[in-house]
Amino acid sequence: MMSIWGVRLAFCAVIIAAIAIGLFRVDMIGFRVPLLAVAASVLIAVIALLFSGIGIFNDIVSKTASVSPVLRGLAIIGALLLAVPGISALRSGMSSPPIHDVSTDPDDPPLFEFVMADRRASDNSLELDAAVIAQQREAYPELSSVRLQLPIDQAAEKIRASIAAQGWKILGDRKLGADAPSEVQIEAVARTRIFGFRDDLAFRLRRIGEAETLLDIRSASRVGISDLGANARRVTGFIDTLTLP
Repeated sequence: MMSIWGVRLAFCAVIIAAIAIGLFRVDMIGFRVPLLAVAASVLIAVIALLFSGIGIFNDIVSKTASVSPVLRGLAIIGALLLAVPGISALRSGMSSPPIHDVSTDPDDPPLFEFVMADRRASDNSLELDAAVIAQQREAYPELSSVRLQLPIDQAAEKIRASIAAQGWKILGDRKLGADAPSEVQIEAVARTRIFGFRDDLAFRLRRIGEAETLLDIRSASRVGISDLGANARRVTGFIDTLTLP
């Protein structure tokens, strides 16, 4: 009986999560309902794994197979695909501050311009918040401006190429000064892998020498109170790609 319920609950969890995420990605429902549904499916998946474990033990003791090994295997794989990332996200949430906007320059973060036309009125505010900045400083002290040993035009091209390699969509690009720009700003939108949440990015480049450019990045989630550390990871991950040949 435990094995049968383990299979049923596992498939139920997968179906709930798939429907909730699918409806959100096609903009049929807001983000809160699918988040709650996926959280519930993760809990169900954990219970399914527990029941499956008990069922396997009972089958070994009784030397009988209560369910098909293939069916049980598929159910366990489905439950693990939900439970493992779900528990990982919970751990990230517990160790991350409840913020959704980070910058490599907390004192003077890039200000968004082009993303405004792509956002909804219900999206998170992009107004600077001193409390959020203070929490970022404490949680992510490693976030800081990056010096690129490139002229600003070459640095901007490298940033654009790196954005394209990440699969992000550039929404706008501007220069201050035509022939020898003193500043370049590039804005893009990224989508998270599973839910497809849209997060806004601003890349500000300032010329600090003939062959040196200062790069600052800001990443902000459009929905939700906490990003579970996603924006900080995105920024540091992008900076790491700039060191690649």
